[in-house]
Amino acid sequence: MTGSTREQKLYCWDCLLFGTDSGSWARDGYSDLGSLSKSAHRHQNASGYLRATIHLKTFGDTRIELQLDEQQQRGVIAQNENVKRNRGLLKRLINCVVYLGKQELPFRGHDESVFEHIVDHHTEFDDETVHCSDGYITLLTSFDFSFWLKTFHAIFSYSDVVFLILQNKGFDMQFCLARVDQLQRQIEQEKGNFDSVYDETQALVGSPRGRGAQGDVRARYRELHCSVIDSLPTQIANRFSDHKKLEFLALLDPQQFITALL
Repeated sequence: MTGSTREQKLYCWDCLLFGTDSGSWARDGYSDLGSLSKSAHRHQNASGYLRATIHLKTFGDTRIELQLDEQQQRGVIAQNENVKRNRGLLKRLINCVVYLGKQELPFRGHDESVFEHIVDHHTEFDDETVHCSDGYITLLTSFDFSFWLKTFHAIFSYSDVVFLILQNKGFDMQFCLARVDQLQRQIEQEKGNFDSVYDETQALVGSPRGRGAQGDVRARYRELHCSVIDSLPTQIANRFSDHKKLEFLALLDPQQFITALL
C-alpha cells in the first residue's frame, strides 16, 4: 500500500504499477478510512490484484539477453525450416530436369509424361510432389482445361504482340489504337476456328466426360466458345475507350521533329 500526500488518497502499489483494472485502489485512489480494513481485505482477494502481484514479483527475473537468445533461436529455427523447404523444392526441380534430360523431352509443352513418371515412381518422391503430379495429370487430361488452353493460346499469340507495343511507351497513339482494333478483329475471327479447336482437343484427351457430356455437347461448347470470344472485344474496347484522347501525345514525339527537319 502507498499513498499520495497531494491527493490525500491511498493506492495499491502492485495494481498501480501492473494493474489493468480500473478502480479506486489502482487509478482513482481510496479515501474512505472508515471502511479501510474491509475494503483492503476484499481488494487482496480480487483477481486483478493477484495478477498485478505476480507481475511485480516476477518483474526482472528474466534477463534480457536470455530473451534475445530465445528470439534468435526462433529465428534460426525458422530460417532452417525455410532452407529445408527450399532444398526440397530444388531437389524436385533437379529430379524433373534430370528425367527430362534422360528422356530427351522439352521443358515446355502439353505433355504429362513427366508427372506420370513421378506417380509411377512415387517412392522416389515426397508425398506432396506425388499428389501435385497426380493433380496435374488430371488437369492436363481434362477436356475443359485442354479446350480453353488451346482457345486462349491462340488469343494470347495476338495479345502478346499488342502488349509489347503498348509497353514500349511510344508517343504514336494512333498506331497503338490501330493495333488494338486489329487485336479485336483477330479475336472475333477465332470464332471460326471452333471446329479445329474442338477436334484437336478431342483427339488429344478424348471426348468430354462428366455431367456436362450429355445431349449435344459440341453445340454447347460452340455456344460457350462464341460467348467468351464475343465478350473479349467488348472488354478491350472498354479498356481503351479513353485512349483516343491521348493522340495529342504524338506532338511530343521527337521523331516527328527530326522527320520535319529532314
